[in-house]
Amino acid sequence: MNTDLKRQLLEMVEEDQRVRAELVATGELFQGYAPKMAEVHRRNAQELETMIEQYGWLGKSLMRIKG
Repeated sequence: MNTDLKRQLLEMVEEDQRVRAELVATGELFQGYAPKMAEVHRRNAQELETMIEQYGWLGKSLMRIKG
């Protein structure tokens, strides 16, 4: 299992959820695609692209995720 990669993916999810919660609290999430959310998604997409280039498709076997 690649624990560093798993940690990085979990951090990306946590940031997405944190920003989403902030935007819900202010009502911005419901006013179109908020620039702050778009930035998180852009950054995460770039990181995912880099990960896929380095490791290939990030499947269950790489993370040893059950389910």
